[in-house]
Amino acid sequence: MLEQRRLDYLAAMGITQWMPRQPLPHAAPSRWLPDVSNAPSHDEVEQLAEQHHIPPVVASELLELEQRSHQPTPAPAPAPVATDSDAPADAAPVDLTPPRFELWFARATARGVWVVDGQQDLTLLRRFMLRVVTAMGAEPDLSAEPVQFRWPFIESRQHDQSRPVALQALQAQWQFVQQQGVGYVISVGSDSRDWLAAIEADVFFHIDDLQQCLTSAAHKRALWQALVSLESL
Repeated sequence: MLEQRRLDYLAAMGITQWMPRQPLPHAAPSRWLPDVSNAPSHDEVEQLAEQHHIPPVVASELLELEQRSHQPTPAPAPAPVATDSDAPADAAPVDLTPPRFELWFARATARGVWVVDGQQDLTLLRRFMLRVVTAMGAEPDLSAEPVQFRWPFIESRQHDQSRPVALQALQAQWQFVQQQGVGYVISVGSDSRDWLAAIEADVFFHIDDLQQCLTSAAHKRALWQALVSLESL
């Protein structure tokens, strides 16, 4: 695990970092450690996680992104005067408009998770997952409620919730899902496919539209054949 990621996890759990004031005898040279004084508190993380139904790790990531967006930018050094000959082409303006999308991470089995976008029927999806898993002879795992990832995570113009920030937050959510032992992912809906592709998540099988899949024997056959190729569900 990367050092920065380890520190983020400890901060999210409310564990304070300890550092000696003086070098310890025979200790290795000190390494730079980030200042955790500005890290979100445990109460802030828990409140955001409960309010938006997201894992604490993701809530901590969002709060840190928010804090970094409010940090003042250092004043740039004086730049040399540019002449017409070396003037750059007009740069495209940075789009800070928050993208709007909603994903649900629904666990089907101990190894499989279905990621469905907000345009699909979540209740219908869970019923379909149960039928598919049972028909394949596997043990369904629908005890946990689906986890929602919604962007923007808060309706505010004072926060940077542009696409790059959304990708960072979604990447944190994806890493959390992977740590739960997920072996394969099925995406449902165009938004689900596009956003998972944007963070380079490996999708095992994709369903364009749930209703279309439910009414098409060809779509069901393709899903069945894909699942049969797995060693275990």
